[in-house]
Amino acid sequence: MKYIIVVLIFTNFLMSMSKDKVAKGIKSELDKMKNVIIEFEQVQFWELAGEQSSEFGVVKFVDVQKYKIEMDGNYIIFNNGTVFRYSKENNQILIEKIESNDTSALDIRLLFQLEESFEIFDFNELEDEIKVNLKPKKHGENMILELNLLLSDKFEAKEMEILDIDDNKTIYKIIKIDKKQVFDDNEFNFKDNGKVEVMDLR
Repeated sequence: MKYIIVVLIFTNFLMSMSKDKVAKGIKSELDKMKNVIIEFEQVQFWELAGEQSSEFGVVKFVDVQKYKIEMDGNYIIFNNGTVFRYSKENNQILIEKIESNDTSALDIRLLFQLEESFEIFDFNELEDEIKVNLKPKKHGENMILELNLLLSDKFEAKEMEILDIDDNKTIYKIIKIDKKQVFDDNEFNFKDNGKVEVMDLR
C-alpha cells in the first residue's frame, strides 16, 4: 500500500511537470506569433436547433493588442482596447471599449488569451500531435465551459474547439499561417466616410 501511494505521488508529480511544459510550449509559440496572417475555417454546431454552419475567415494579427478578423464581408478590429465591429448586413459599425482578456465573445480571439484566461486541465500526447483540454480560470464569469486545442508536436496551433454552457460547439481549423507580414496601420482603424451607420459606445 505504501508503494502504491509513492507511485501515485510520483505520477502526479510527473504529470504536473508535463502540464507545465505544455503550458510553456504554448506560450512560447504564441509569443512568436506576431505580424502574421491566419486563414481558418469556423464550424459551428448548435445543440438545441441541431444545426451546423461553416465559413472561412482571415486574421491579420500584429500582436495581442492589435488584430483584425474578417469573415464573409464582416470584420472585428481590436486595437489597444478599442473594438470596431462591422456588420455588412446592417451596414453598421459598433465601437466600444473592451478589456484584452474579455472572453464574452466566443471567437478565434480566445486563441490569443490562453495564458490569461485559461488553465490546462488535461492533455494527451499522440504520435505527432498534442490534444490539450483547458478550463476557464474564473468559472461562471463567461459562457465558456471548456476549450480544446489540437497542437503539433512543436506546439503550433492546428485546431481550437470551444464548448459553451449551452453545449454549443465552435471549431476553428487553422488552414494556413503566413509569417513576417507588414501591415498598413490603417487596417486597424475605422474612418467614418458617412456611408456607414456608426454606434459609438465608448
